[in-house]
Amino acid sequence: MNISRIEILLEKFFEGNTSLEEEKELKEFFLKDEVPAKFLPLREIFLYADEESRHHSLNESFDNKLFKEMDNTKRSDVSTYRKIYLYIASGVAATVLIVIGLFNLVDTRIDQKDIHTAYQQTRNALLFVSEKLNQGMEPAAKVAKFSEGMQDAKKISAYGKGMKNLGKISKMYEKPKEILINKNN
Repeated sequence: MNISRIEILLEKFFEGNTSLEEEKELKEFFLKDEVPAKFLPLREIFLYADEESRHHSLNESFDNKLFKEMDNTKRSDVSTYRKIYLYIASGVAATVLIVIGLFNLVDTRIDQKDIHTAYQQTRNALLFVSEKLNQGMEPAAKVAKFSEGMQDAKKISAYGKGMKNLGKISKMYEKPKEILINKNN
C-alpha cells in the first residue's frame, strides 16, 4: 500500500475527518502482519479498536429495543394529553349542565312574552360561565408547558448517556498518548 496515502489517511483520522471507507482502509493496513516500523506504535490503536468492536458491537436486537422504547414514549405522551383533554372537557360539560339546571330552578317564572329578558339572562349566565372557565384553563396551560419541559429534560438525560459513551472513546485517545509518551522516553 502507498505509504503517503496512509500518512494522509492517518492525518485525517486524527482530525476526525475520515469516512467509513477510509477507516476501513486504515484498519486493513494496520491489521496486516507487515507494517512499516514507523507505524508500529499506531498499530496498537487499530488492534485495540478492532478488538473492542468485536466485543461491543450492537446487533439488530438493540435497534428493535430502541424503536420499541421510542414507540412506548410516544404513546404515553398522547395518553397524557388525552387525559388532560378529557379532564377539561368533562369539567366544561359539568359546568354547562349546572348552569342550565340552576337557570331552570331559579328563573322558572319567565313568561313567553318576555323572551328578550330570558335571552339576556341566558347570555349573561353563559358569559359568566365562560369567564370562569377561562380562569380555570390558565392552570391547565401551565400543565402543558410543564409536560413540554419534561420532554426537554428527557433529552438532557440522553446527553448524559452520550457522555458516558464518550468515556469509552477517550480510552482510544489515551492509548496513542501512552504510546507516544513511552516512545519519547
